[in-house]
Amino acid sequence: MPLTTDVLIQELAFDTVPTGSTLALKVRRLTATLGGPWLETMCRLGLAAAAGKSPVGLSYVASRFLPDGAELTFKAGEGFMSLSPTLRLEVAGEGPGKVRVKVAEIRSAMPVEKIVGPFLDKLIERLCARPGIQAHPTEPRAVLVSMNAILEGRGVTFDEDGRWEVSGRDGVLTVQV
Repeated sequence: MPLTTDVLIQELAFDTVPTGSTLALKVRRLTATLGGPWLETMCRLGLAAAAGKSPVGLSYVASRFLPDGAELTFKAGEGFMSLSPTLRLEVAGEGPGKVRVKVAEIRSAMPVEKIVGPFLDKLIERLCARPGIQAHPTEPRAVLVSMNAILEGRGVTFDEDGRWEVSGRDGVLTVQV
């Protein structure tokens, strides 16, 4: 049965850590399932951010989780000159505290690699300028995301040795650490 909420947390174990006048959370264990509504929201936000840098208009068409990640279909351009490519993203835990996100495939009714490819490469370059995101050392069009670096500014950290596991099924993606 598809998850109809954004996120369902099945397991959460954490310690509270004093940080001056506030508390931070040190997560020891987490199992969370991300649903279709979460994926759609993230895709729409990502496309809105990318649209400001794109020479053509971008709009959301569809998204869904797959066993090894997710796919996103969007519309680029207007009228008879528009394209609707689909990006297949692979998501997997990679080493302590890191998640790998890779553009594994670009599909469209027309050959779009020469159009979409350079745009994706520039987008990945911009992502890598953010704290906690770096280009994958061996995989093209892939990034490594350090969950600690991304979330510590929000008062949440994970065990440095924690290994992320990612699995998809029936329209949801489950993450564990």
